[in-house]
Amino acid sequence: MKSSFIKTILPTAVGIAAVLGVMSHGITKEVPLGGIHGIVTMKENGRALPQAFVELRPIILVHQSNWNETDERRDHLRFEADEKGHYSMRDIQAGD
Repeated sequence: MKSSFIKTILPTAVGIAAVLGVMSHGITKEVPLGGIHGIVTMKENGRALPQAFVELRPIILVHQSNWNETDERRDHLRFEADEKGHYSMRDIQAGD
């Protein structure tokens, strides 16, 4: 009786432990998320700039001398401000 109990329960317990271990590893490796918000204003007079486009790019792409608008390899986010110049974006993955 003891041997059938060990043969049945032990593999189940090991399987559950393995699944929990894999799940906990995945949870600790989640990419943190953040957000950004603000108002686009004109440098000259400080007034809001409606429907302006806001673009986020990795720093390395901003400093590349050979970067151009047609570069499709860029990893960026682009969104439009509202009629009062306000913009907001959530769930942005944190980067290096």
